[in-house]
Amino acid sequence: MKVPLTSKLTTYFFEQLYFAFLICTWALRLMLTMLAMFTLTYFHWQYPDHGGGADKALSESSDSDIDDRLRALRGRKCWTYCCVIFVVVATFLIFELTLFVVADINHHINESGISMAPFVQVLPIIDAGSRAYVSSMSLVLSVFSACYYLSNWRAAGSPKTSGGLLVQMGFRGTSFAVFLAMFLELYFGGLLNRVTTQGMGLNYSTLMIMMMVGISEEAAKTGAVIVCTLFVPPPPDPEVESCHMLVTRMFRLLIDNSKALALCGMAVGFGFMTGENVGYVMSAATVPPVVDPQMEASEKEVRQATAAQGVVTLLVRVAFNIHPWLSGLSACRLGKFAFNADTGKAKLNWGSEVRVRSFLWCIWPAAAIHGLYDFAVSSNMGWLTLLSPLVFWIWSYTSFSKAWSELDHEDTECDEIKDAEKTVT
Repeated sequence: MKVPLTSKLTTYFFEQLYFAFLICTWALRLMLTMLAMFTLTYFHWQYPDHGGGADKALSESSDSDIDDRLRALRGRKCWTYCCVIFVVVATFLIFELTLFVVADINHHINESGISMAPFVQVLPIIDAGSRAYVSSMSLVLSVFSACYYLSNWRAAGSPKTSGGLLVQMGFRGTSFAVFLAMFLELYFGGLLNRVTTQGMGLNYSTLMIMMMVGISEEAAKTGAVIVCTLFVPPPPDPEVESCHMLVTRMFRLLIDNSKALALCGMAVGFGFMTGENVGYVMSAATVPPVVDPQMEASEKEVRQATAAQGVVTLLVRVAFNIHPWLSGLSACRLGKFAFNADTGKAKLNWGSEVRVRSFLWCIWPAAAIHGLYDFAVSSNMGWLTLLSPLVFWIWSYTSFSKAWSELDHEDTECDEIKDAEKTVT
């Protein structure tokens, strides 16, 4: 007996309507979660008891002590608002992109199927809304984590560092550092592939490749800190205001002390972490469930395990990410070259004045920790691999904390900055 065409259309219509309803509910949950996260971030950033309040005090003193030229070099407050807008727009774009990826995967599964092995069945993804929610939360939770840690460490060490400056550094970590790291990894990875013949695993070739990845990424993050960093303000003479000064305003940021430089390194690391987390979590959240009859697991259990994979990836990469602490560690070591430990004066004018030998000295501890971490998680060493994120996070955090505590004159500004402020007023 043939089913009438109108009945098929009606069934299809209600199926699509129910699917749209599920997507809307997950989108609503995403909006409510973002609202809660933004509220917590605002109160944590503003009130001194929660580690914030620095922007308000800085803006009040800036009106009388610093002109518009120096305020721009120290980071404008508008960058904070731009960050909020960017996070909202990017979050919903990630949500929509995940839905498109899931729809494309389901289309290939339904039309042609995916053959992975004999008797293995690849199932379509039916929980697209929850998968898109998990992917979107990779950006929201990463930004929330960055605001939480940066506000606490800023209040503890360098309260005069503006939020706009840290936001700019975070954007550099998401853009400049990520692309530079990709270029270095592709270049050196191609060279290593020519001389290594062993596959990935517990072997010497994997160690070489992962050390290369660690060196490339840490060099890219530290390079993003020093390339456009200014330690001494430019002369206030209006006649010197030229094209060079315009470029300085656009790309260079004025760093007051060594702990402010360490905060900038952390901000770049958080930006780098955010860019990586979005890619990793989206990849894990769009994996279709695979049923293997030999595993003796039901279809429901397989779907739950596959969905949990994305959630676990999200939590691990946000809670135990080593990028901010390693880039902060390199920035702490960089501060020893940029500022005098006894007087707090800046020894360099530009971050780009750091020599290659000094640059390598700054990044080698972070690069070594990073390379060993990547080797541990790529070698399939059982429980050691599972515990690697926690172990290396503790190692990275304690290394940064020790380097941070060694920085002296946390509230001391360069004499050149004080002279410039007096000249302006």
